[in-house]
Amino acid sequence: MKKEQLIQLIQDKFDEEDAILIRNLEEIYDEEKEQGRNGALLRALYSDQFEIDYNEDLEIVIRELAIRITQYIFRSGSIEDFHAGKFSFSRYEEIPPNTPVEEISQLTDDNMKVLNKELVDHIGFILHLFSRADYLSLHTAISGYKFFGNDWDDPEIAKIQSKHNDYLLLVTGMDKHLENK
Repeated sequence: MKKEQLIQLIQDKFDEEDAILIRNLEEIYDEEKEQGRNGALLRALYSDQFEIDYNEDLEIVIRELAIRITQYIFRSGSIEDFHAGKFSFSRYEEIPPNTPVEEISQLTDDNMKVLNKELVDHIGFILHLFSRADYLSLHTAISGYKFFGNDWDDPEIAKIQSKHNDYLLLVTGMDKHLENK
């Protein structure tokens, strides 16, 4: 099959699963139960089976999702290239002369720990506010930053979607059915 056909098959299945989750969420949704609905949604995102498990401690769910999101957004990107290297910048005296810069870690392990912790803390806080349906606090937390990055590039959604589609093919085992691999 062609890649586009396989992706469509996967997306159709995902749409079915999304519809089941939405129906389950609608059963518990009204304005008075919005915290419960948001907590249920986070539990479903955390679950390996994409199901709502009310036995999962919401604090643990938020912690784990914050780590996973940090891993997805931050650690699996170019920051890892800055951190990776045969030689640590913190041990500069041990780096042989004429070593190519890409072989030297630009960030120490301590730098990475600080960055990872900060990201997990902030993402965890946003998820916490969402779980409590505290939308005004969520808005307040992020709205002030609109003045600090207006000249950034637009998100390259199509590029990320393409990478995500390749990942979907791999994790679903559908990559074996690709024509002209």
